[in-house]
This record gives sequence, structure tokens and C-alpha cells, in this order.
Amino acid sequence: MVARLATVPERTSFPEAVRKILDTLSGSEENFTITSLSLSTGLNRRTVEKALDVILETQEVLEHRKISVEKLNNIKMLRMEEKSGLLSLPDNIQKLIIRSAYFPAPSREEEIIAHLYLKGAIARDKAITLDKSRLVKKLIEQGQLAEEQGKIYLTEEGIVVAKGALDLYPELKKIIETKV
Repeated sequence: MVARLATVPERTSFPEAVRKILDTLSGSEENFTITSLSLSTGLNRRTVEKALDVILETQEVLEHRKISVEKLNNIKMLRMEEKSGLLSLPDNIQKLIIRSAYFPAPSREEEIIAHLYLKGAIARDKAITLDKSRLVKKLIEQGQLAEEQGKIYLTEEGIVVAKGALDLYPELKKIIETKV
């Protein structure tokens, strides 16, 4: 009888494991458990736990600091700097300042983009019918919306704008729901 050797999965470097985890988390809006993250990334559960520990600790350290890298001849000079200005403030305070000082209310463009996002029009096959107003045409020209057979959907850039608008103006969700 010939003994069969079990195939040993290829090892993933730690930096690659961290990158896989970050890519999986940032590419999805769903919540993960350690186990589901392990399955989604194809990484060992213990590797996921260790990588998350490093990510969370790094995030905490870099919350009010940043690492700068400067090249001097052929030498990389590294320095840890304290963040200053708006970036040094907590996220919710940053949003409050941005809203009160610069953008107190969402623009009509942001409302349109958020509407499409909330309706799930995030791909060609999920496009919806929308009146082609001057603003919609403008957003298509700018590359935030696309049109397929008379239906409109968000481009990748449009999705980013929609998420940002909904993050900055959470009330947009309620406004759009009441208008529909």
C-alpha cells in the first residue's frame, strides 16, 4: 500500500496575514468573528488572533501619532510624530467641526449618491431607474455615477462618496427613507 501524504498548507508571512485581514475587513460591511475571519482569509485562527492583537495595538499607538519616513541619500530616516490640528482630535469631534464650520448640510449631490447607495445600486446589474436631471448628468460626467441601458448605478468612486456622506450625515438615511 502507498501511504498518502497530507498536503501541508503553504505558510503565510505575518505581514501578508495582516494585509489579508485588513483587506477582508475593509472590503466588507459585515461583522466578523475570529472564526469567520479565519475562514474568509484562509488563515489559521491563531494567526488571525495574533494579527488582530498587533493591528489593534498599532491602531491605538497611531491614533494620535504618525510615522514619517524620509529618504536621505540611500538611508531611510524614521520618526514618530504627534499628529496635530484636526487629525489629532477624535473622529466624532472632527466630523462635528467639519459639519459646523464647512458643510452644515449635505449637498443635493450627496443626497442622490446616498439614495443610490441605500437602494443597493452599487453595480451594473443592480442599477435603478432615476430621472436624468442636470445633477445626475453632472455626477455621471464626474465619474461617480454610471449609466447602463437607461439605469443608473454608483461607480467605485461613488460608493466611497456615499459611505463618506452617510458617515458625516447619518440623518441622510432617515431623510431619504421619508422621501421615498
